[in-house]
Amino acid sequence: MGQWTKVSEYCLSHPSGWTIAKCYVLGEPKYVLWQGETRKGHFVDVRDAMREHTRLVAPTVEQTDDGGGPATPRPPTSA
Repeated sequence: MGQWTKVSEYCLSHPSGWTIAKCYVLGEPKYVLWQGETRKGHFVDVRDAMREHTRLVAPTVEQTDDGGGPATPRPPTSA
């Protein structure tokens, strides 16, 4: 589960300030990813919500192929 902390049966929180909530829609579980008042989608699987969180907070800098030397900046991705 990485840095995600189970707050309750229905809620996970991340140190970055993001939350994943488990909701039931027509009897089916859905997972909602949000930070503050910003929702970033509904997901069928909690792991999909975690992957989207990782994508959203990924660093905007790539390391060189060998892991050494200066980093190469990359532009932020637009959603």
